[in-house]
Amino acid sequence: MRVSMFTCGVLLLLLVLTAPGSDAQTTADCGLAALNTKEQTRIVGGQTGAPGAWPWHAYLLIPINSTSSTLCGGSLISNQWVLTAAHCFKTSASKGVTIYLGRQNVNGFNPNEQQFTASQVIVHPNYNSNSNDNDVTLLQLSSTVTFNKYISPVCLATADSVFPAGLNSWVTGFGTTSSGGSVSTTLQEVNIPIVSNSACNAVYGSITSNMICAGLTQGGKDSCQGDSGGPLVSKNGTRWVQAGVVSFGDGCAQPNMPGVYARVSQYESWISSTVTGQQPGFVNIQNTSVLVTVSTGSSRATEATRETGSTGAPGAPGSTGATGSTGAPGSTGSTGAPRAPGSTGAPGSTGATGATRAPGATGATGATGATGAPGVTGSSGSGHFISLSIPLLLSVTPVVFSVFVLS
Repeated sequence: MRVSMFTCGVLLLLLVLTAPGSDAQTTADCGLAALNTKEQTRIVGGQTGAPGAWPWHAYLLIPINSTSSTLCGGSLISNQWVLTAAHCFKTSASKGVTIYLGRQNVNGFNPNEQQFTASQVIVHPNYNSNSNDNDVTLLQLSSTVTFNKYISPVCLATADSVFPAGLNSWVTGFGTTSSGGSVSTTLQEVNIPIVSNSACNAVYGSITSNMICAGLTQGGKDSCQGDSGGPLVSKNGTRWVQAGVVSFGDGCAQPNMPGVYARVSQYESWISSTVTGQQPGFVNIQNTSVLVTVSTGSSRATEATRETGSTGAPGAPGSTGATGSTGAPGSTGSTGAPRAPGSTGAPGSTGATGATRAPGATGATGATGATGAPGVTGSSGSGHFISLSIPLLLSVTPVVFSVFVLS
């Protein structure tokens, strides 16, 4: 395996080479998107992503019954595993899940696409469908992925990683471009800042340490119905690190209503112990410095890099003369809560009240459950679950959803 070198004041370098006879395709190069030229700058309010810009994004088609399916997003984390949301599978069987990698356009030709089925669907054992806590699931693919510049794994945040409020992040998906609107035919991308858990909890009242929030105070940018399970990532140096999994929210891109994501760093141990074969690459982020640790079997490589633009301004000195928080990012209150995914009813006869951000649906709107209204008690908000009534034929290209909603 190969790990690039970075400098950050003092250079920390450790180059580890793949042992003879080992798999040449490793996750040592996780999070390196050669075709992505974005920096730490700024899908409601989003834009179409360039082919290969997000090579880990997975498009999931999940059967509900013999005639209808739901859509979700996911992220490729190794050559045979995809990370997604648990709520995508609460009404469906584990069999028949189809995963598309390298997909850019739902209706057009995708020359770089690879298609797989799921041999295993492993929902987190502590997933709570009422609170949306531990909203993560692992999918094992039926065969091994061939990495290229259009399909490659994302890095995952380690357990002790810190994502400060205000840190710029990106969300991708095919979900609706407005709450209750039509799904997107192309992969969408949007940039939003991290919101502190305390500020987010002031809105929802049910945010746990297993969750992370992101959005704009003024709204206008957000993930939405059909984006469930997709990745929330942040760029550090030349690597992209997944901080969250699209989970739930109250509406889409509303002011002061951030989207809520499963916090990936909370699941390093579970992911490592569950994934077989090639292990994901894990990255440790500590405020302004980034320590990248890439695990590929028995080998482990580390590198130190400077993460740009992630720290907030130092706090003002207190009334006693003591200085404020030295390295803490800007106040989360100013960041506000950006877009939260719209709430849609659960598919079929079960009616609405989807508690989580539900996947996009192909079925006619009349066939899906009514849109679940956000809880009046300030609970975690209704989910975005859109059911799709489409023939389950391999020759039919599934309809996809867009991640972003226009305000």
